[in-house]
Amino acid sequence: MNKYLSSAEKENLVRLLILDAHLYFSVKVYAELKSTDKKFLADLRRGKTFIHKAIDKRLEFLEDDAKVKLAQSVAKIGLTFLPKAEARKELERTQKLQSIYPIDIDDMQDWICFMVESVCKTCQRSDYTECQGRKVLVKYDIAPWCPEADGKCQYSYVEGVLGDD
Repeated sequence: MNKYLSSAEKENLVRLLILDAHLYFSVKVYAELKSTDKKFLADLRRGKTFIHKAIDKRLEFLEDDAKVKLAQSVAKIGLTFLPKAEARKELERTQKLQSIYPIDIDDMQDWICFMVESVCKTCQRSDYTECQGRKVLVKYDIAPWCPEADGKCQYSYVEGVLGDD
């Protein structure tokens, strides 16, 4: 075996070193779980042992300066799992679904009636554009009660708002 690593072999050895470290922590986690199958844990430990032996065997052939360079390379690397394009699309779809709260149309109509009766009916806010209830009504294209109102909330139907006392 060579006493120095080519860039391709260095990359592969770094992968094995990362896998070795990952297996170390995986074995530790599974060993602490009460429900872990003993055969599974034994196979996992055996796999870690064989990978570790293979790495040690390869490192035996390396010159000291090559080992130092390898250690420096490993220190610069962090393990990241990237989803495939399909998984990324599914994640985006799921995140969009999590940002939406489904509501029955009857419940939405009940909410609108509540807003109108308890808030809009008596509202005389001059900063009506800042009203959160109004923003929701506008967002969902709920028809305003007074679409011709100018400078006043179109959802308010307080008498005299439009000057028709």
